[in-house]
Amino acid sequence: MALCVEDIIVSTQFLNDDEFTTLQNINLHLITLNLKTDSGVSPTEKGILLDQTIHFVRPDLAEYMIRSTLVRIKYQDCDLHARPFNGKYFEKGDFVILNNKAQNYKVEVQIITKRIINDGIRNLVGQLDENEQKIVDCLLPNREFRFNLS
Repeated sequence: MALCVEDIIVSTQFLNDDEFTTLQNINLHLITLNLKTDSGVSPTEKGILLDQTIHFVRPDLAEYMIRSTLVRIKYQDCDLHARPFNGKYFEKGDFVILNNKAQNYKVEVQIITKRIINDGIRNLVGQLDENEQKIVDCLLPNREFRFNLS
């Protein structure tokens, strides 16, 4: 199970059809992260985020970020220019995509887990809702995930 959830207990006597359908459609093997996108996100960056086939937690966990690297293979020919970001740091819950300045690492998706300095190789694409930031702590190696964008 994606977040070690094995059972869902419903504390209502009778579910209506919509509630029952919602429960049936829950995928316990795939984590969905609700991402508030930055206003400057390019169509290419949105396409990368919404690609349901490529996002998983890299097995060698980095100290400051969770890395989704398969995207580098699929989108290696994308031209991703650096976008301005005025902040000195990226904070926990920020989602970034590495731009052309990152060379071989460009288009890699990263979820920031600890504050890191803005070194110009990352484009901010959004932030995880504050209520969902604890989910980042539960992401385990080799787990698939996807994004809902708002």
